[in-house]
Order: sequence, then C-alpha cells, then structure tokens
Amino acid sequence: MDKPFISVRWYDAEDFGDAGWATEELLAEWGARPCESLSYGYLVSQNRSYITLAADCILPGTYGRIMKIPKRMIQEMKEIDLSTAITYDTVSSRKRSTKRSTTSEPTSHTEPATGAGENSIQDPDLIS
Repeated sequence: MDKPFISVRWYDAEDFGDAGWATEELLAEWGARPCESLSYGYLVSQNRSYITLAADCILPGTYGRIMKIPKRMIQEMKEIDLSTAITYDTVSSRKRSTKRSTTSEPTSHTEPATGAGENSIQDPDLIS
C-alpha cells in the first residue's frame, strides 16, 4: 500500500440529539464540551482545506468507508507503521483449535514495541 495509514484526532460538529425541550443551562453545559473524534485510515488525498481518509482498501486504488475531514477541525495526525501491527494467522489458529494432535502448528504473531511506529504530525500539510 503506497498510502500512509494514519490516526486523526479532530473536532466534529455535533447534534444535540434530542427532539425535546432543553434549558439554557443544559445547553450551556453541553455546548462547552467539544466533540472530539478519533479516526483511522489511509490518507488517500489532501488539499489546502481537507484530507480524504479511507478506512478500508481492498485493491490498490480501491477504497471504502471514505470520509472528508476539514483541516481546520484536525488537532493531530499520526502516521502508523503497519509493519509493527499485531497479525494473526487465523486459518492456522482455526485448524489448530479443531485438530486433535499433540503437535502445534506455527502461527504468525508480531508484537509492536511500545510507541514504535508512530510519528506525530503536528501540521497536516506535512503529509503528502
């Protein structure tokens, strides 16, 4: 995959979510709390105003669950090194759990080092 996988911490717009009546005091309390969001995905593209983030990729250039986030709402972006992610060989694990044998089949487990593989990006314009 040639696109960076990133985490994005950003402030979203928020609907009060209640069709009923609300007092000014309740609205003042609710309005004082930011709606902080955390999204993960492939950084498909960006321009001066927005980034385009895709949560899924099935083939090179084919993405799903795509969202556009205004750069003014972004608080922090971090690139995540997927080579340090935990991987599991689910086929071998499934076979091993149903097999009646004293020998074990190898599985692939890669544990990331704490904090490894994450590069903080303070300015969204730094990712290209």
